[in-house]
Amino acid sequence: MSMQKSKKVGKNVIRIDDEYWHYYIRNSRKKPDITGKYLFFSEYKEELDKIAIDELESNGFFHAKINTDEHKKCTDYVLCLYDADDSRKSELAEKYKENNKVKYRYKTWYFLKDLCFYLFQMMMEYY
Repeated sequence: MSMQKSKKVGKNVIRIDDEYWHYYIRNSRKKPDITGKYLFFSEYKEELDKIAIDELESNGFFHAKINTDEHKKCTDYVLCLYDADDSRKSELAEKYKENNKVKYRYKTWYFLKDLCFYLFQMMMEYY
């Protein structure tokens, strides 16, 4: 990852930019074991930026990232918000359900691992 620049965006949050992503990192003495990935989609990058900073600064999340303008695939940007597990998926769904500027989803690493294994098995059966 080629880091280009970093800046402080909150009392305890820094943002590091590279070509593909804006990484948000909360200053923390402990390194979390991350298995939860919460996804927010929006055409409004500023809204995702506010959510990332707020959740890291005030609500205990550890890391987040938003894709850059140059690497936006569709009409929406994506905010990936990372935490130790999936225990906050309902809390976030409730918190942002009235925000018409964002769409919220949750994915677990275990789900993704199982999906990859399933697709691999299907591919092996095909060949």
